[in-house]
Amino acid sequence: MAVKKMAQDAAGRRKKTVGEPPMAVHAEKEITATSQRVADYIKEQTGYDADPMSVQLGSILRGDFQRDPANQERLAARKAEMAEEAEARAERKTERDEKRTAKAARKAEETANPQPKAVKAAKAVKAAKTGAKDKPAKATPAPKTAVKKTAAKPAVKTATRRRAATTAPVEF
Repeated sequence: MAVKKMAQDAAGRRKKTVGEPPMAVHAEKEITATSQRVADYIKEQTGYDADPMSVQLGSILRGDFQRDPANQERLAARKAEMAEEAEARAERKTERDEKRTAKAARKAEETANPQPKAVKAAKAVKAAKTGAKDKPAKATPAPKTAVKKTAAKPAVKTATRRRAATTAPVEF
C-alpha cells in the first residue's frame, strides 16, 4: 500500500490540513508487521479477508473510541436502560410470587376447612339461579382421615455379649 505524502513543517512534522478528520494521521502510517500477522490470523481462523489497515486502525483507535464522550453517553444510556429492565423483571417476579403465595394460602385454607358437599351443592344451585355461566363445581371426595401410626414397641433388651470381668488379680 502506498503511503500518502502530506505537507510537513520545517521540523519534518506533518501539517494538519483544514477539514481533515482528527485521527487522519494514523491512516497514513505504514502497516506494522504485527498488524499484518493479525490480519493473516483473522483470515486463517475465520475465512474473512481482513484488511491489514483496518486491523491496525482498530487496534490504534480502540482506546480513543472508549474515551470518546459520545461513546460514554451511549454506554450510560444503555446502563440506565438495563437497570430499568432489571427493575421491571424484579416487579414481575414479585407479582408472580405474590400470586403463588395467595394461591398456596387458598389451597391450604381449603384443605384445612373442607366444605361439606351440601354447601358446595348449594353454591352451585345459587350460581345456576343467578345465571352465572361458571363451570359446574366438581364434586371433591371427602378428606381422608389420617390414620395414626403407633410407634413400634422397643425390643426387649438382651444381655450384652461382653465377657464377664475376671476376678483373679493380675500380677505384674
